[in-house]
Parts: sequence; C-alpha cells; structure tokens
Amino acid sequence: MFTDMTPTSISFMWEAALGDFDYYEISYSLVNGVMMVAGNVDENTLSYTLENLNTDTEYTVSVVTVIGSGDDKEMSEVSMANNVTDAIQPDVILVLDVTTTSITIEWGETEIPGATNYAALATPVLGGNTATHVVGIEDSNQHTFTGLLVGTQYRIKLQIVVTDSDDSETTINQFTRPNAPGSITVGTVTPNELPVTWIAAAGDYDFIYELSYAANGGVQTIVDTVDKSVTSYVIDGLQPDTSYDVTVIAKVGTGDEAMLSDSSVVTASTAVILPGQIIVTSVSFDAIDIIWGGSNTANGYFLSLDPPDDENTYPAFLLNTGTQYSFSGLVPGKLYTITITYSNTELDDAVAQIRTVPKPPGMITVVDSQPTEISFSWLPAEGDFSNYQISYTPDGGLKVSEATVETSVTSYTIRELNPSTMYTLEIVTSVGTGTGLTTSAPSTADVTTTSIPEGKIEVRTVTTTSIRILWGVTSQQNYGYLLDLNPRDGGTYPLVESDSSEYTFLNLIPGREYTIKLTVNGLQDVGDEITQATKPNAPVGFSVDSYTPTTITVQWSTPNGEVSAYILSYTDPDGQLNTAGTMPTVITAGVIVIGEVTTSSISILWGASTSSTVSGYLLSITPYDGSGVMFLPTNVISYTFGDLVAAVITAGVIVIGEVTTSSISILWGASNSSTVSGYLLSITPYDGSGVMFLPTNVISYTFGDLVAGREYTITLQLAGPNTQTVISVRTKPESPGPVVVTDPDMTSLVISWGCWHLVNLMSMRSQ
Repeated sequence: MFTDMTPTSISFMWEAALGDFDYYEISYSLVNGVMMVAGNVDENTLSYTLENLNTDTEYTVSVVTVIGSGDDKEMSEVSMANNVTDAIQPDVILVLDVTTTSITIEWGETEIPGATNYAALATPVLGGNTATHVVGIEDSNQHTFTGLLVGTQYRIKLQIVVTDSDDSETTINQFTRPNAPGSITVGTVTPNELPVTWIAAAGDYDFIYELSYAANGGVQTIVDTVDKSVTSYVIDGLQPDTSYDVTVIAKVGTGDEAMLSDSSVVTASTAVILPGQIIVTSVSFDAIDIIWGGSNTANGYFLSLDPPDDENTYPAFLLNTGTQYSFSGLVPGKLYTITITYSNTELDDAVAQIRTVPKPPGMITVVDSQPTEISFSWLPAEGDFSNYQISYTPDGGLKVSEATVETSVTSYTIRELNPSTMYTLEIVTSVGTGTGLTTSAPSTADVTTTSIPEGKIEVRTVTTTSIRILWGVTSQQNYGYLLDLNPRDGGTYPLVESDSSEYTFLNLIPGREYTIKLTVNGLQDVGDEITQATKPNAPVGFSVDSYTPTTITVQWSTPNGEVSAYILSYTDPDGQLNTAGTMPTVITAGVIVIGEVTTSSISILWGASTSSTVSGYLLSITPYDGSGVMFLPTNVISYTFGDLVAAVITAGVIVIGEVTTSSISILWGASNSSTVSGYLLSITPYDGSGVMFLPTNVISYTFGDLVAGREYTITLQLAGPNTQTVISVRTKPESPGPVVVTDPDMTSLVISWGCWHLVNLMSMRSQ
C-alpha cells in the first residue's frame, strides 16, 4: 500500500510475511525497466521510502523475503505495485542530485503573470561567494551549480522576475556531500569483535563518521557515530566465525538536511570461538545469554554463576548437545562471574565476568521551569547502580553533560539555560568503571523554559569577574535599553543597548555585590533593578598546618577581591560532608574568638576598635590562675593566658587519648573512696589484651596489638563498688597501599588501591 508520494520519492508499506526468513529485499524500476535493488530491512520493518526519483514518473516497486546468503540464498515470490511520483508545484525547488562540489536543482514552472526570468542563486550559509544562474521564463527549469565547497551548507534561492511587480522568492538549504573516508584496515579480530581503522576524510569543515555493518550481506546496522578526529573503532557484540561488511561514511548536517559521503567498505570475518572462551551474545536487566567454545572430548559442561540467581540452582550440568545458555532472574546492574567446566577433560575452565544492564530511573517530573533554569525530580531506579548521570539537549543543539549525582539524590536543578527554549532532559544510571562502565537506557522528558517578562532582568551566568544578564524585550515602541551598574566597575555606565536582549558586565571585582538597573528609554513604567554578587575567589594556599589525634589545624591566605566569610567543612569516615564552622573575614570590634586551648593555656583574639575614644584594652580571667587584670594597647588584638589549671576528670569517667592503627590509650578519673581497691579493665574483642587488675595509683593504660579499623568496647570497673563505665572507640584504619594503574586508554584510567576509611582532607570555600 502506498502511503505518500512527492516529486522525488514514493513511500509504501506491506503486510508481514509468515514463516521464517532473514529480511525483506526492496527493488524498483521504471515501468517495463530493469529492476534495481534499493535496500534491505529486517523482519520487523514493514515500510520503506524510495528517494531521488524522477518527477512525474511511473515506477514499479517490489518486495520479497530472503533467507540465507550466497549460494544458499532463497527468495520468495515477488509482491509488486506501480505508482507515479508527483509533478513539481509551481515555484517549488527540488534537489535532483548532489556531489561534493555540485548541486542540481529543478523548479516548478511559475504561473505568475508577467514573469520574465528565473534567477537561481547558491550562497554558503556561513558566508562566501554566490553562484548565480539567470534564464528566461521559457528556458530549462533545471540547473547544476558547480565548483562549490565540499561538505558545505548552501542557501539556494529562486527569484522569479516579474514586470511591473515585486519579484517572487523561494529559498531552501542544501549541503554538498562531504569527502569519503579512505580505505579501512581491520586489526586483530576476536570471536565477537572487529577492530577497524580508516584513513581520515579530507576537508576542513565540520562532519562526523557513521559506522555500520551487515552480516553475510544482510541488513545494515548502524553501530555508532564518532567525531571527525576519530579514525578507529572496535565493533563488538558480533557472532563468531561470521563474515561482516563494515561501512564507514562521513556525514554533515543533521535530520532531514544531513548529507552522506560515498561509502568506504571492508569485508572481514570474526574469529572462531575456541574452548575456554565465553562470548556474551545478549545482556538485559535480568538475563545474560552466552555461547562458548565447545570440545569434542567433553561429555558435558558444568555451568556456575556467582552470585546465583533466584530461579536456578548451580552448578548446572549440560549434556554435550550445545554450547549456549541463558541465565535469567538476575539483578539489574550486578556483576556476575560465569564459570564453565569441561567434564571429563583436562581443559581449563572458561571464566567470564559480565554485568547486567542497570535499570533506568523512573518517570521524570518537572517541578518548576523558569527563564534560565529547570527543576525536576525522578523516581529511583531499581537494582544495583553507582550513580545517576544527568544531561540535557536544547532543541536543535548538542547534548550537554550536566552532572553525576549519588544514588540517594532524586531531584536536580539545571541552571544557566536560555529562555523560551525546549530542552530534552535525560537521566541514566551507571555502574562500573573504565572499560567496565555500563549505563542504562535513558529516562527523558521535554520541557520548555519560560519567557522573560518584558523589561525584567534575568541573571544568566556569574563568574568571579563577570555577570551576564538577559531581559525581556518589550513590544512597545522604545529608543533602546539603558543599563547601569553600581559600583561602576569594569566599564563606562550607563550605556544603551538598542538591538539586543542580553549583556555581559566584564572586569568586575570578585565577591562584590552589584546593583544592576534596566530602564527602557521612552517607557517610564517598564524596567527592573536587581542585586547580584560575583563569585568570590577561592582561599589561597589552603593546607594542613598541624594535627593531633583529635584535631586538625589548617591555614590559608585571603584571596583577591571581597570575601565576607569563610565556610570550613570536612568529610567524615562515613563519607558525610560536615560544616566545621563559618568564620567572618573581619571580627567585629570587641568580639572575642577562642583560639588554641591546652591543659594549661587559652589563646584568644578579638576585633580591634577604630574609635578614637578607645585608648586600650583591659583583659582579665576568672578565676585568677596565672594572670590578673592587665592593660593592652590598641595595636594588640590577641593574648594567651598561661599557667592555668587543667580540668579534673570525674572518678570513673574514661577519656580517650591517642588512637593509632594498633593501639588505644585511655586515662580515667581516680577514685578517693576507701572502698575502691583497684580497677578492672577489659576490652572487647580480646585483641592483644584480656581482663586485667590495676592498682588505685594507675589512671592510664594503652591497649596494644589491636586490629586497624576495628571498633572496640572498653569497660572500666571500680573494684569494690563494682560500678562500671563503658565506651566504644575505633582504631585508625591502615593507609591505602600503592596505587596501581590498569587499562589506560585515550580518555580514562582504571586505578586500584588498598581499602581505607580515613577522614578525607578538609575542603575549603569562601563566600
């Protein structure tokens, strides 16, 4: 059944064939002409479009089913039908043929009264020389533009010159073909991989390569597209001992405007699968299909799966009647080890590690859409996965990788977008690293950012030295947009923007707050005013100054620009981010900040006063241990009180001292009671020490020979009253071992090291 006809194409569909076959073969010809094969489609495809046909011409189309290849190829009876392409409508441009340097067009004859001439023009969209062709109204309505640039998009215009009237124009865009890539070389093949390398296509223009393959002359399958800088690729997931035609083409443009180069093709076969080899033929959320190299001497195969699935018991024994198996009931995103043992032979086991495909996140819900940001949430994914990867694609643009977030996160806001623009949001789950990285199918949602109300300001992007703003254009007559900045750093303000709806303030001070004002000249009631600070610079020279078993002292220098405070944070052993505190850059006059505190001293600093009425500072401490009241001049803003009395530990209370990877030191408050005859001290689990009795004059102990990273329970019992104090403390974990780098490639490194759980180095940011 024919579904659509144009001047250069015929679209049709057919009913599905019954029985087994490999693919459909489509052919066409002029009526009573020689049949030509147009292409093949798989058994699930029931429609096809013939293109690049002649206008207003009758064609015969045919469809047959095919099974086998080469000498074993069998074809069904032919299903045939005829139809006619449409005639060209008046003043419409059709592209008949395209090469790397030429475009042939045809146009419908005009019906405009008084038309005298056709003028056909071809101009590069990005600028360049225009090719022009002018003919009379009765002359040929076809023309070939020659000498064009390779792989370049042209704007083709047809002007119809009319006497005593305005000329009529029709415009289309058309790419010339890109140059074809050079010859393809096949590397060392495996049972399921064909590595190919090709000579780069010539030309200094934007294009990509499209790779495809067909098994035994069957249906072509597109594998991937890669950047023009890439000239090698490994095609995987193939069948062993099978011949494939591998095709590489260059491609310019997108969608209906895309143009392909001539094909570069190579034929190669995958290797035979040998005993000891396992090949994965299919992987899904919950199933893994494999084949393996068989043995004529084995009387069967033992299959095992680790961890086992929920539906089967392993090891399973298979008689020597086949070398393929399907594991089902598996967990999405989980890594499995498959082992095949050859029964009654001395062959080594075949072992492979395969990960099931992780499940995608659930439905995406848009929470809020603003002119420059979109907030959304999603339902958590099921199964095993490491993180969510978020990306977005603007309408007609390229995909942007936005962020990778933890599995516990189910909401996100994308910022710095454009107003009134449709975006496709995409979230995938991923698991594994390096060459073992596996991602799910995407969950997607389309959403359009809102427009900016007329005369209102929207902040687009902010850096340490710039603020980019957008504003809503007014439909009312005006004389431009007046922009002002306060403080007026980096430029001369106010200034007028006449034909724009965006502006970037440059050369600003990091961390400074600015007031931005927009006034529409000629409209008193339309305008806006906002405040926006630039980002502060990061602290300079942030480093660890010193540390003890329970403290870390850090230091840094003030960055350039303005900073109102510092936020100090650290990551604990459980990976949780904690805020240690917020420190102002300037201490308010008269406010005291506590510095270092020891058993015998307290250090303080305070905000200096700039008042002329302040002659100095009177400083005192109560109780008067070591120091009394003293007078300090105005240039002194710190002091350390010394010779102080250390705090007394309450009887029976345990205080933790130094903790290492193999020891824990404690001290406790001594008891003055005559009923206490000593201390019973124990630690659980009993690594290195058991229960011991200590006399009353001993108030400290170090447990040694402990296990790194283990949590211990320490019990102190007062002998006599038999009252107990119990605490828990964990030894420090061992530092990681040497880092080992494996599987390096062009864009990734896989590294491994010994496990560790130490607190990560503190992070520092300014605000």
